[in-house]
Amino acid sequence: MSWLRRFFRLRRQSGWVKLSLLSGLLAAALAVDLALCAGELAAQGPIEYVLERDQPGPVPEALLEQLRELEGVEAVSRQRDALLESGEKSLAVTVLSPQYLQDCWGIAPTGAAREYWLNPAAFQLFCGGEAAPAWIDAQRDSLRESGLCQRAPQLPGVAPFAVTAGSSADMGDSAQVRLRFGGEEAGSRALLESMGFLVVNQESLLAREYRAELWMLRARYEGLALLLAGALAAVLYRYGREQAWPRP
Repeated sequence: MSWLRRFFRLRRQSGWVKLSLLSGLLAAALAVDLALCAGELAAQGPIEYVLERDQPGPVPEALLEQLRELEGVEAVSRQRDALLESGEKSLAVTVLSPQYLQDCWGIAPTGAAREYWLNPAAFQLFCGGEAAPAWIDAQRDSLRESGLCQRAPQLPGVAPFAVTAGSSADMGDSAQVRLRFGGEEAGSRALLESMGFLVVNQESLLAREYRAELWMLRARYEGLALLLAGALAAVLYRYGREQAWPRP
């Protein structure tokens, strides 16, 4: 407390100390901005690949086992897309194995009814202002069915994204695979392509890489500005103190 009193006395007596305070506030603002950007980058979560074989036909189980054994892989599932329609509203739904839903997002199907899990953007688009869970009578791939739409904020992305659980029979003929790595695995894309897969979600992965590169560039320059602002604040404070309270 005594240090604060001395500082405010100095601030009233010396313009240099006022400039020191401004430099310190700038350094603090830069530090907060860097922390927020780092939080946004971390919020992207683990990296997911949507893969498709470069050969016709479903993915063999033996190849799925090879994917599961890769270092850093957290979950693997066959995948197929479905279209859910209710009146004039429609929503693209990703069908995945129950194990993948559990391992990646902690989603556990109850089995009591068909269940769909929607991120907030998808729930707003398809269910509007209804309370969650919302009971729907819809058409999926030209077949009528009833089910529950659950709001699932743990699902990734700001764009609408919805999932549902599928059985082996539902996805046995699927040519697509979804795979999740625990982190940014260097060379993972080249490895997957060498196994005969094509990366379907190239655009989203490129956007993710662009955001990461932009953050690294921003961190480099803001980090340098932070160091300079902090050093300037210290120098100005010392100079202002010596000017206001010269040593005998």
